[in-house]
Order: sequence, then structure tokens, then C-alpha cells
Amino acid sequence: MTLHLSVDQDDEAYHWLMSYFAQHPYTQNCRHVSVLSSDNRAVSNMLGGLFGVFGSMFAPQNNSEETDKQIMFTPVDGVRHFFNYKGKLTWIYIEKVMPKGEEKKNREKLTITILARDKKILTDLVEEARSLFKEHKKDKTVIYSPSLDCYDWEELTRKPKRPLDSIILGDNILEDIVTDLKSFVDGSKFYYTRGIPYRRGVLLKGPPGTGKSSTVMAVAGELGLDIYVLNVSSNKLDDEKMARLLHKVPQKSIVLIEDVDSCESAIESANMKFDSDQHISVSGLLNSIDGLGAQEGRIIFLTTNHPEKLNEALIRPGRIDRKFHIGFANKNQIKMLFLNFYQGEENIEQLADNFTEKLSNAQITPAKLQGYFMKYKSNPKKAFENVGELSNESEF
Repeated sequence: MTLHLSVDQDDEAYHWLMSYFAQHPYTQNCRHVSVLSSDNRAVSNMLGGLFGVFGSMFAPQNNSEETDKQIMFTPVDGVRHFFNYKGKLTWIYIEKVMPKGEEKKNREKLTITILARDKKILTDLVEEARSLFKEHKKDKTVIYSPSLDCYDWEELTRKPKRPLDSIILGDNILEDIVTDLKSFVDGSKFYYTRGIPYRRGVLLKGPPGTGKSSTVMAVAGELGLDIYVLNVSSNKLDDEKMARLLHKVPQKSIVLIEDVDSCESAIESANMKFDSDQHISVSGLLNSIDGLGAQEGRIIFLTTNHPEKLNEALIRPGRIDRKFHIGFANKNQIKMLFLNFYQGEENIEQLADNFTEKLSNAQITPAKLQGYFMKYKSNPKKAFENVGELSNESEF
């Protein structure tokens, strides 16, 4: 008796299984493989970061500038690959298929066949692949962006989880956001029993460089969530594609729409016509966020430098539940940033107080402060002595 399992490339399990087979001993000795490089974005998406774990086995053995590029083998499509799994003859077959009625490139379909009777062996294989995949994501925040055709998500990068204490905001903003969203992530039953849509929307507003995107990264790391970044001003995106993308975002994930004010539909009224190459309509944007077909269990972050430009319908209660202003660095932030950057230096507390006092009337972003500290990264005294550079160039 044979057992069969088919998985489409659009399914998350496809990536678990392909990652598993990429590092399987069979693949390393197989004569029918595809060779892939670590700087290929599509490859990174498919292999789920395995280059960082297994890729060193295949790194070039020379001292050229190519040394930092790694390669990995995966089973080639169009060929049956036979191996042994738990004492059972198993084979996989990868084929390319063109979905009907959709203008999109070929997708892959993976079929696994096992010569066995008990379906549990298929469950065991999928679970083993899933566990391996999740293990490689541990302590990382995975960031996704739309594929070139905007029909699916691709892994853009994975970064070490950013610790909360690396973000210094005023007025306990970060603590407030984390507390609110922890309650949301753990509170699905509360929403469902009361008939409340299980979604959460957060608006971060403030000047450029104040830490809005960094805040999202730190929150994602603290909650163990991945981030799906959507550029709604892209001319490759339309209402249908945006709805499809947002529908594919898994539960307990963050959708990040940065600089939402750059999208015309976010600032124009519903009866205005487009005169540019942007293809997102007002209704399309709103329905994607909280329409009848909108996915539940996710957190949406909007960031903006110009909140006054936003369409009121976009940020009304129910779509956006919390709004936070992240402004220029206040005195406490300036001091904490100084202490954090020059930690371990002698007499640093007094120097931090003096530095902060010099900037008491300046409007400066944390990003600008960090750039300034990098200029004097080993010399806090020089940073204090030349603080006039910041005062003269403060941002108003």
C-alpha cells in the first residue's frame, strides 16, 4: 500500500519539506540536483535560512570575494527521488504547474509517496520537517515582502530578535504597546466569545528617524512574530493582489505598512480619481484591512510622518485601535542613548548629564544621535566637546 501527500508551493508546509530535503543526506549524494546560491532571494525564501546552518558545508574553499556566498543542493524537478524514511521506501517528485485563470508564473508542487499503510508516518515526516524549520527560525525575526509578481510572499531577510531595551522611547510608549499586543496575542477567546473581530491595528506617527520601524522590530522580537512588509504605493500592487497577499498572512503575524501617507488612497477622499500609476483604491485599502474577507489573528502597524494627511476613514476606531506619537528625543532619551552607547566608560554618568544639558532645547531624532555617536564611537569626551555640531543642525 502506498501513501501520497501533495503540497503546493503556496502552502507553508512546502517550505518546511523543501528545507528538510535540502539538508537530507540523500540530496548531498544525489546525481540529480539543483544548485542554489545564498544570494538568490527566491532561494532564501524556499530554504528558510538553512544556508546559515548547513550552507557552510558547501561554501567555496578559496579566499576570493565570493567566499561569503554559499551554495546548497536541492532535489531537481521532473525526477523521482528515492530514499529511506524510518525503514520505509519513500520517493518525492517535484513538478512545475501553471495555475488556471491566473496571470502568474509557474508554481511548484511537491508529491511525497511512502510505501506504508499507517498514515502516521506521513504526519511524522511533516512534523519533523516543521520542527527543523522552526528551530532554524528560533531567536530570529523573519521579514517577508511581496514576490515580484505580488501574488505571494517571499522571505526578504531574517534578523536577530531586537531586544526591547535597545529601543529607548519616552512616556513608556514601548511598554504600553507590548502590554497591549501581548494581551491581544493571548486573548483570542475573549474576542471570539464577544463577537469582536480578532484583529489589532496600531498607528505610529512622528518625524523620520524617531524609531517607528525599530519599534516594530523590537515588538516582533518580544512577541515572537514574523513581519510582512507591504508597500501600498507600489505600482505593481492593485486591490486584488493586495487582498490576496493580506489573506495569506498567517495568524499571529505583523503586517507593516510603512509611510502609509505615500499612498494616494490613504490620503484622498473616496470620490477622487487617480492621476498617477498607483493602483490601490480607497475602498480596496480599507477592505483589505478590515473588510469581510480580511484575515483575523494578525496585527497591522501603520507608520506615517504626516498623520494630518491621512484619510480619517483609514484610522478610525475599529481599523486602528491605538495611536502613538513617537517624537524627537527628550532629555531622558538623550541621556539614556548616551549611556547605552558609551556604557562602561569612566565618569560616564556626569558626562551624560552634561551632554544632555547642552541639547535641552534642540529637536533631534534618535537616528541622528546614533549617527553622531558613531562619529565618536570610542571617545565620549569628544562627543561632548563637539556637541555644538548637533545643536547647529537640529531638526525643526
